[in-house]
Amino acid sequence: MAQNTIPEELREQDPENEFETLGGGFAFPFKITEGGSAKVTIGKDNVKSCVFHISTYRRQELYGTPSFGSNIPALMFSVFSIDKLTLHESWMKEAIDVWEERAVQVRVTAGKATNSTEDTKVLMLINYGIQSTGENEFIKFEVEE
Repeated sequence: MAQNTIPEELREQDPENEFETLGGGFAFPFKITEGGSAKVTIGKDNVKSCVFHISTYRRQELYGTPSFGSNIPALMFSVFSIDKLTLHESWMKEAIDVWEERAVQVRVTAGKATNSTEDTKVLMLINYGIQSTGENEFIKFEVEE
């Protein structure tokens, strides 16, 4: 079995050695740094990036992995209702439970972000613990309906 080792140029980005316990990967969306290399995320930032990445895919959108994603984009342009908020919460929690094993004790809350009847942005609040460290993390983002 190959041992994961962090490249020397990334060691300065990882002073707490989170790569060894939580891993790392390319940043989403993919970016090139000023030095010409691919931007990466390490540790807690990588878990947060992966959770966000999961939320942006519809199921059957990622080739070769038809069950990947939260399917939340499928609710875009639908009529706003409490039932849709419940779907947002359950689909997101299910997707994180299936696809991000480093996140535990996931809690998802969805609500209407504005009081306007025309603007139907949904505010997603995702709270989760990181399995190997026991730390709690929080993500907040808006989804336009």
